[in-house]
Amino acid sequence: MVVQAESAAAFGRLPELLRGTIVAKGMQSAHYYRGEAARARRLSRHIADPDMLDILAKMAKDYDDIATDLEQGLIEINRPELLPQRH
Repeated sequence: MVVQAESAAAFGRLPELLRGTIVAKGMQSAHYYRGEAARARRLSRHIADPDMLDILAKMAKDYDDIATDLEQGLIEINRPELLPQRH
């Protein structure tokens, strides 16, 4: 699968496209963000567009940074009820 260059423009608009998105259960766990980083890296293996590759690399890094911050307690979780319950 090769994504066309037009798709790169859509990735550039992600913050706009995601505005108002409901936070799904688990989205505030480091595991979730590590998974999203891995997904961006997997997707990049099927992309020929250099701009899109750059965007995916930046997305993967950002997801990894968020995961690291969560693991180190540097991010305050505003909705702890969305985290998996530990007994």
